[in-house]
This record gives sequence, structure tokens and C-alpha cells, in this order.
Amino acid sequence: MIVFLGDFNYRLDGISYDEARDFIFQRSFDWLREKDELHIEIKAGTVFQGMREVVITFPPTYKFERHQPGLAGYDSGEKKRIPAWCDRVLYRDNRPDSSERKRRIMVTCSWVHHIMIILMYH
Repeated sequence: MIVFLGDFNYRLDGISYDEARDFIFQRSFDWLREKDELHIEIKAGTVFQGMREVVITFPPTYKFERHQPGLAGYDSGEKKRIPAWCDRVLYRDNRPDSSERKRRIMVTCSWVHHIMIILMYH
């Protein structure tokens, strides 16, 4: 089994910042996935031939701005970067299937947004 994981820096293509936020809020991840550059290139066979991607079940990530509730925490700076799935897990398993027992691959990814909490005691 071969596993590639990390920040591949692929972005959502052909979608505006506001559209991305709206689709994330609606949890329309399948629609957003069709705009994902890595998904498009793998489907076209231009990169990572023979690799599969772990199913993405979480929203695209973004530069987080502290002290902003909910989606208001999306990047509102000058760049206004569009949220994207940059951190990815790809794998390839060439082991033959057994006719006696079907082999299953289960890959579980747990993605947690870490927000620093600062406590002040007076």
C-alpha cells in the first residue's frame, strides 16, 4: 500500500469567494468537489494515476480569523482566499483480492479545527 498525505495546495476553481461560502453553508460538498482542482486532474488522469482519495466528509478549510463567529471567520482580508481542500490523503493498494474473503480498506480521517482558547485570570 502506498499513501500520500499532506498539503497538496489544490484549490477550488471557477467559483467565487461568496459562492464558496454559500455552498459550504449549505453543506453542498459534492457540488464543491466538482470544482476541486485535484479531483478534476485525477479524473482527467493527469496526476496521481492509480491513486484513490479518501472520501472527504468535511467542509473546505480556510484561513481562520479569530474573534469571528461561524462563517464570519472566513478570510476577509485583502486576498480573500477561497476555502479549499488543501490537506489530502491519497492511497494505492495493488494487493490482489481474495475470492474467499473480500478485502476492505477502511480509512478514517478525523479533521478537527483547532482554535486557540486564551483564558485570563484576574
